[in-house]
Amino acid sequence: MTGVQTCALPILWGAAVVLGGGATPVRADCQNVGGTVTCTGFDNDGFRSGAPGLRLTVTPSSIVRNPPSVGFDGYCGDPADQLAGPTISLGNNANLNNQGIVYGFGICGLAIDVGNNATVTNSGSVVTNDAVASGIATGNRATVRNFGSIEIGRAHV
Repeated sequence: MTGVQTCALPILWGAAVVLGGGATPVRADCQNVGGTVTCTGFDNDGFRSGAPGLRLTVTPSSIVRNPPSVGFDGYCGDPADQLAGPTISLGNNANLNNQGIVYGFGICGLAIDVGNNATVTNSGSVVTNDAVASGIATGNRATVRNFGSIEIGRAHV
């Protein structure tokens, strides 16, 4: 009987460690597997790639955001500024499907930026926290389908 209790303790302790890990915030990055990027959970640094033809999905209940701007002198195009990059930036022929929330933080913030011939489908939310910002920017011949919401100057996360 003592041997059974001794063996059960490490198993219960291991289960407690695994289950207890849920109390700590988990940071789920956007993961690229074979040209398909999936963003789940909370991602605090966005996803940026110039590779052509990527497919990116922000899953329902997921939040993807960029770090905020560090410095700003009043002109969005000034290379001396340390502005936050786009939250999600994809190259040409990309396909982005947002079902969650994409935040573009900072002055001159940009939530989604895609290249030429790309497709963006938003059935979630695209939000920025500054009035001098953009929700979705595209290259030539791109398609944007919005079935969700795009709010400029509203994010408080």
